[in-house]
Amino acid sequence: RRPGPKWPCIGELLADQAELIDEYDAFWFPDDDLSVATSEVNRMFAFFHAHQLCLAQPALTRDSTYTWSTLLRDSRCHMRYTSFVEVMAPMFSRAALELCAPTFFESRSGWGLDWIWPLLCQRAGLGRIAVIDATPVAHRRPIGGELYANHPDMDPRSDAAKVIRRYGLQDRWITFLNCVL
Repeated sequence: RRPGPKWPCIGELLADQAELIDEYDAFWFPDDDLSVATSEVNRMFAFFHAHQLCLAQPALTRDSTYTWSTLLRDSRCHMRYTSFVEVMAPMFSRAALELCAPTFFESRSGWGLDWIWPLLCQRAGLGRIAVIDATPVAHRRPIGGELYANHPDMDPRSDAAKVIRRYGLQDRWITFLNCVL
């Protein structure tokens, strides 16, 4: 019910109600344009816990709208370890959320956050990061279309560049620009 973009709103919620983090072992923050059955969500949490992940995301179905082809479901796998989880549908362990939540205010659009969360988790030695192929979700709307239409003042490339510079990941920023431009 909070007005505004996803990540700053979640950051405000967690800052206002910090006790929420203590009530759960894992948290999933999907975008509102994903489609998945409840049974698949339950399986996703089961995979997350069984493999002691700190950060993960479900793979995207092959017919989804996507930015990164590496996040599309690989039918040969149940799960793939990775060093990247997209802001579209990340799942955090409690420890990873406590570590990463302050970053939610660093990018109104969310761009760039998906590059730093794995870095922060790895530096803190929190555990493994994975894409869960066994529980894919469908992404139906164009990337960013409605978000940017509702927030014309938002500049996702500037958000990402700021975050990337702050955490010293300029080499990843160059890779990112080459992929999306």
